[in-house]
Amino acid sequence: MKNCWSLCLLLGIFSVTSGCVMRQPVGKSPGSGPVDLAYRHWTDLRQHTFSRSGRDFDASMSHDRSSLAFASTRDSQRPDIFFKQVDGRTAIRRTVHPADDRFPAVSPNGKLIAFASNRNGSWDIFLCASNGGAGVIQITHGPDDDMAPSWSPDGKEIAYCARDIAGQWWIWIYHHEKGTLTNLGPGMFPSFSPDGEWIAFQKATPVGNRGFSIWRVRTDGSEATQVMNHHEWAGVHPAWSEDGKWIVFARAQGATVSGLLDPLWRADDIWMVGSDGRDLTSLTIHEAADWSPTWGADGRIYFTSSRSGSWNIWSLKPRDLRSLHP
Repeated sequence: MKNCWSLCLLLGIFSVTSGCVMRQPVGKSPGSGPVDLAYRHWTDLRQHTFSRSGRDFDASMSHDRSSLAFASTRDSQRPDIFFKQVDGRTAIRRTVHPADDRFPAVSPNGKLIAFASNRNGSWDIFLCASNGGAGVIQITHGPDDDMAPSWSPDGKEIAYCARDIAGQWWIWIYHHEKGTLTNLGPGMFPSFSPDGEWIAFQKATPVGNRGFSIWRVRTDGSEATQVMNHHEWAGVHPAWSEDGKWIVFARAQGATVSGLLDPLWRADDIWMVGSDGRDLTSLTIHEAADWSPTWGADGRIYFTSSRSGSWNIWSLKPRDLRSLHP
């Protein structure tokens, strides 16, 4: 278990198509290649980054719906953290380091970005200012690999996953006000629910590291419940909808732990499932790879896709499936 320093958290602030015909929003492009225009479970596909010399991935939206943080290799061989307006073209580099900076998460007040970096050898969780303020703050230390931070809705806690020296991944919550850590059990890629009561995460299936299922657990470690499992493929990188009714994730064929740690690892398509385990639904069926989804405060699902010929951040608007199938 790592020793965690105190955080100086800044609290307090932190064109629709029919599904059969798609208009191109101003300043955005649907990309090239076949697009599932008539697919009934989503609408209004949009492209938000347009990198050609590098790859953009690991998106996180600010709670005021205005900005995106993401990792990118557009200016270097190793990924750094960038920040941009959702509808803008200009991306500002927030970290500059020869190591890997990944998995940004914008704080609820919008002032901080938590991210994972291996700049000190092992992976740790760091903070930087979203407006480009001074330096970075390291908040976890030790030999474990700490990755994939997720903020609680009130900005007082950060969940992350840590791999111990035996190779086992665990879900931890760092409590800023208490200065304590809570272990929620084995798992990866935690995501706080919008009410702050639950954590969604992926967990290795009994067959070993070649498969993952989607789970949820209360923030005190109780009521661990499997939400989604499939015998033919893995569910990875879950994220909650803003109303807490759905969990989006990426489907991956034969996902492995080592593959998940590849800086440019990808899955197949984006799926979602009800937080109660019902209504498992495929969202994207494009021949290109779609992965690393997150649900934005604007109700859109942001994800990484190679459908334009290079890896960029896209989004779509999922339909209200339960209104279609009461």
